[in-house]
Amino acid sequence: MCNALNSLSENQSLVRMPPWSNFWLLSAMTLSMSLHFLIIYVDPLPMIFNLSPVTTLSVQKLNKKFKKFLTVGEDTGTR
Repeated sequence: MCNALNSLSENQSLVRMPPWSNFWLLSAMTLSMSLHFLIIYVDPLPMIFNLSPVTTLSVQKLNKKFKKFLTVGEDTGTR
């Protein structure tokens, strides 16, 4: 959404062209955020969209599984 705000104008900054000048962009951003919160917090929707809370254990499992993708700056030896 920050990228959408950044694209309000090709040659003017957000200081010169404030975000509230584009009603449709603000409406789309509000609708998008509202739908996200609705899906997360309204009771039957998390089950329909198969949402589950992120736990420390699940983050640790993902870190182990994707460790080679998360390492930055190491040479893997493949070319």
